[in-house]
Amino acid sequence: MKKRRTACICATSILLIFSIAAAAPIFGTPNFAEPAPSRENCRIAYFRVNGPEPPLYVRSSPEVKPDNILSGLPNRWIGHIMAKKDGWFQIQLKDSTGWVMANRTEYGCNYFSEPIAETPYTIPGSRLVGVGTHTYELELKKGQLLIIRPEPPENENAFRDWPTSVGGPGIRSRAEGVPNPYTLWWRKTGNATAAEPAEWRWRVTQSGRYRIFYESNFKGFSYGSSIVEVEGDGELNPCGATPCARSRHVPAQPFQILLHGLSEFFQ
Repeated sequence: MKKRRTACICATSILLIFSIAAAAPIFGTPNFAEPAPSRENCRIAYFRVNGPEPPLYVRSSPEVKPDNILSGLPNRWIGHIMAKKDGWFQIQLKDSTGWVMANRTEYGCNYFSEPIAETPYTIPGSRLVGVGTHTYELELKKGQLLIIRPEPPENENAFRDWPTSVGGPGIRSRAEGVPNPYTLWWRKTGNATAAEPAEWRWRVTQSGRYRIFYESNFKGFSYGSSIVEVEGDGELNPCGATPCARSRHVPAQPFQILLHGLSEFFQ
């Protein structure tokens, strides 16, 4: 009886090993963030484990073998991608590297820069998995009006998906009155009850390239679409009817002060 039981266990083990060795990985459609702007300059750098049967095995080589399993990763584990090969990701472990099946993970464009050639322009809703930056950039002239209008949230108690920051000549990122998702930026000092606006307007004080950023420093996030508009062709008065967000006081020169004093003396 003992020999028969041992033989059954051995036979079962052999069948299990052959079944694992024969199981080839099936790779589905890459889980890019959709829509993915400018695929040609899209760089994938991070992934999040999302498999139907966790854990996700980390293997010493990009193939399924019974003796190349290094460890297992739980769902929602985020890691850095070092290389890609035939549907596998090479990833960094604590003291070594390993390979995981790409189609058992979520990933998308971590870094890209999308030029805005014409307005109105729709920034498509997208997502960041792990660390990364999505950048939308456009050229603006002094006196033009930049408008960013995020789509209203589905939940009436939620806020709009504002850019992480906006930068360019004459505008400081995350300055007071500049959109960001970390603070109630529309509430100026001393005004704690102002309602969230439907859009952000900025009168351009210096011509140049302006950038709209969606940045993640850790886990990533999803953001909805926004409309970007530009009004005007540029004016002599850079502020026009909209007050400048910042003004620069130019002190009078000593010669001008002297002339002013002489004119008052002779009056």
